[in-house]
Amino acid sequence: DPAGPFLFCLGLKACLDAIEAQLPASAIILSLMDDITVLLDSESALEAFKICQRELKSKFNLELNVMKSKVVPFGDTPAGPQFPEATLDEMRVCRLEGLEIARNGAKLLGCPIGTDAFKQSFFHAKLEEIQGLLHKIGLLHNSQIQILLLRFCAHPRVIYWNRLIDPRTPGKREFLLQHDGQIVRALQSALQIQPSDFQAHTATQLSLPANLGGAGLSSQAALSEIAFASSIAMCSGAIYERLSRRRFSDWLAEPHRFRDLAIIAHACEDWSSMVAQIIRMDPTKEASFLEVTPEEGLVPLEAGPVDVGAQWQQRHQRQQQQHGVNGGSSEAPAAAAAPAVAPAAAAA
Repeated sequence: DPAGPFLFCLGLKACLDAIEAQLPASAIILSLMDDITVLLDSESALEAFKICQRELKSKFNLELNVMKSKVVPFGDTPAGPQFPEATLDEMRVCRLEGLEIARNGAKLLGCPIGTDAFKQSFFHAKLEEIQGLLHKIGLLHNSQIQILLLRFCAHPRVIYWNRLIDPRTPGKREFLLQHDGQIVRALQSALQIQPSDFQAHTATQLSLPANLGGAGLSSQAALSEIAFASSIAMCSGAIYERLSRRRFSDWLAEPHRFRDLAIIAHACEDWSSMVAQIIRMDPTKEASFLEVTPEEGLVPLEAGPVDVGAQWQQRHQRQQQQHGVNGGSSEAPAAAAAPAVAPAAAAA
């Protein structure tokens, strides 16, 4: 049933509201499908877990899987969560047999949060996992099937992590470079090309979409900054709108407090860096970026939720009018109008 996930979330919402009503006022529930994260003071962790167990059982007859649940203590700072600096009464929490206390970090929606060592181990494990998949793909005897699986199964996995993990994360760049190398070697094997015959421009052509003669195998290391910035651009307005109405009401009076968050500031830096690179390659693009600052483009707070596609279409139309370009229709192209760095989560 294609509506199954939606109906599940619709039913779960009432249960989450009931849970939130019993938690401290400062608590926040973040949920995607059946992946539920509760942010609250550490001394309330055990009681919050029991509330979740009770409500899920009474409302849905669902058993909360203790073996797959974790308590992740961290210090709350303006620069983001700090590990493993947090106080936690471990003896009380350990009364729930099997509930893990993940002091070094954990995965949130598939992405690592925690100490640098935890993130490094995550990247290492993912490289091994991808290499195992590439090995299996390489055992197939049809090169066309190998390339299709490479493009649509192996390569896209890293795109998700690239968009959600800050480029400044220790080990991320090395992880992406090694992943790019894995993909290139797998392609060379599938096409039976010797590394010495692999020309420098070949990687550029491979990154192009199929309709431009490429394979859609873009270098994720090269796209790290813009992938992260575009992810923040997509979700920043929604994060601001939802959290400012719940826990962070001070953002409404002082929006700069939201913009000053490290994750937002980093995305703005990445945006500016990529714009500078584009202008160096093609100075004629400079006019496309004069109308909006990184903060306005990435964090459109005052105006509320923004239709980014419509926004870029309007700018494209104004630019056409300024340059005296008159077409047969007043409608601007829906996708082609946006420059390469137009806003495109991050999970908070």
